[in-house]
Amino acid sequence: MPSARFEVPKKYLAHGTSHMALHLGYHSFITLLHSLFLGLLQGLTEFLPISSSGHLAIAEAFLDLPFGPRELQSFDVVLHGGSLLALFLAYFSVWQKMLLSPFTKDKASQRLFLLLILATIPAGLAGFFLEDIFADYFRSLPSLAIQLILSGGILFLAERFQPSGALSSLKPLQALLVGAAQAFALVPGLSRSGLTISAGRAVGLSREDAIQFSFLAAFPIIAGAVLLTGVRIAQGSVLLPSMEILSVGFVASLLSSLAAIILLKRFASRISMTWFAAYLFLIGLGVLGYYVHLERLGNPATVQLFVERYGAAVLFLFAFVETVPPLSFFSPGILALLIGGALIQSPLIAVLFFAAAMLGVILGNLLFYYLGRRYGRGWAVNVHMTEKQLASAELFMRRFGVISVLLGQCVGTLRPVVSFVAGTVRMSPLRYYTCMLLGAAVFIVFLLGSGYVLRQQIQLLLSIVGIAGTAFVVIAIFVIWIMQRKIKKNRS
Repeated sequence: MPSARFEVPKKYLAHGTSHMALHLGYHSFITLLHSLFLGLLQGLTEFLPISSSGHLAIAEAFLDLPFGPRELQSFDVVLHGGSLLALFLAYFSVWQKMLLSPFTKDKASQRLFLLLILATIPAGLAGFFLEDIFADYFRSLPSLAIQLILSGGILFLAERFQPSGALSSLKPLQALLVGAAQAFALVPGLSRSGLTISAGRAVGLSREDAIQFSFLAAFPIIAGAVLLTGVRIAQGSVLLPSMEILSVGFVASLLSSLAAIILLKRFASRISMTWFAAYLFLIGLGVLGYYVHLERLGNPATVQLFVERYGAAVLFLFAFVETVPPLSFFSPGILALLIGGALIQSPLIAVLFFAAAMLGVILGNLLFYYLGRRYGRGWAVNVHMTEKQLASAELFMRRFGVISVLLGQCVGTLRPVVSFVAGTVRMSPLRYYTCMLLGAAVFIVFLLGSGYVLRQQIQLLLSIVGIAGTAFVVIAIFVIWIMQRKIKKNRS
């Protein structure tokens, strides 16, 4: 926690502002809604392996709260107090047994207590000596994005382990290793629960026991951070919002923490960490995209500049990227094709634009089709899909595979999903190639042709693209849902 008194940035101060005005200024920028939102976010993300510190730092950056990183970290720690109480309530019987173990001679509880002490040592030392460094140098958006992606990679790799060891078999050195993982999690964006669960799996614990030890090991670390912040508040070395605002955040954190703990404990055996890893990859890449202003690619003027400057090459790139999630969310493939159509001046340019876009779409589709054929079954097992669910997917693709691949070419974000599923269920390559090529060709010709024919009204055309694309996605999802219900009804 910060050792220096909080200073409001100069742009928020007038000459002669008093100490009391500083304090009230802080209150005016942290509202009840801010506190409620951040409290709910903190509690939910603290125990799900997706990094509460990373999510809070990103949320605070987007809210543009006018405080330094150390002050924000102190506020975050107060919110952690709600998570601390949730941990105490959720594992009350476990804490009770450990506290009474010297009198009841409960060897298992005594051993667990000693293991938790060992797991606390690395993070305690790291927090005491390096906390200010973590607060100052690891809360920028690009840093947070990289750390979230790294957390996702660790979770993904840890899911390759399938141990079944019990918590009672955990050795002291193994507990120390889990504690070392917890020390790294002091860096914002590195998920504490994600790293400790992964470390627990790596040293031989089952998913359920790794989750339990991760939660229990969090208690002394959070308690220490909250206690230290309380001391600094009492000393006046850090200023925080009013008690009313803090109370709202605390209660919100408590309730959402309890919900997250119950959810993960109840579904521990059925929830694959791969889903959380995928989420971390997506949000990390999304934050990076925002930081480098990829949203500018949604500006038609920017896209037109790219097409005019690079021609067919940029149409190939956008068409390919639009098929590769999560980059597909940033690719202006449809805009580029419409603008490219409006810029066509000769049959040769039309052929070049068509060929470039086709090549990009084909490569993206084939990439995910063969990823599905090679890894789809293994991925389905890792995310705990049942044989019944796989059989249902195969039946769906047998009945509606042709129309799915054809229509899937019309929406960039659906292309990789359809292609991956087609590969996973071993859809005939000839059948897949035929449908994919036909759908892609019709889609590209339609967009290039629309841009060419309506080039005088291109601005109006571009203005309705987003609405039309969203409507198509909604309709496609609805149609798939209807088809699935029809299959289930026929099978029953």
